[in-house]
Amino acid sequence: MISYACPVCKTENTLEANFQVTDYVCKSCNNLISTENNKTRGVLKQPASNVVLKVGDKGFLDGKNFTVIAIVVKKYGRSTFWREYYLKDQSGNNAFLSESDGHWVLMYPKENPLKDFKYYSDFEGKKYRWYETTPNNVAAASGFFEDK
Repeated sequence: MISYACPVCKTENTLEANFQVTDYVCKSCNNLISTENNKTRGVLKQPASNVVLKVGDKGFLDGKNFTVIAIVVKKYGRSTFWREYYLKDQSGNNAFLSESDGHWVLMYPKENPLKDFKYYSDFEGKKYRWYETTPNNVAAASGFFEDK
């Protein structure tokens, strides 16, 4: 069980999981808190628009049980948003669910080195064309984050 008391509002932030948290967003005051020094890094907006999962939700995907450990809403342009759900299975492995306009993608991190070029990336001898290169920013976030 992960548990942190927010230094700003004293709310207890808990998650049924076991991994090394570097930062978390307080569920009450939305401060981004560093676990290294227990200080705020700033205030974030709480994900609200079209978010269908919550931090702590559990589910079964691709033959594995997962827990939602964090949610990040990203934005590019004036009004284009997508949601990224950070998942962790019972063995501590990461996965990500990305959703935009009702389209879902399940992704797993890869360990092999990725070679980046101007218009594509090379991974394990295959070339992948860049789909989107528009700069984006974090519009909202919640949950527990690790340094990976």
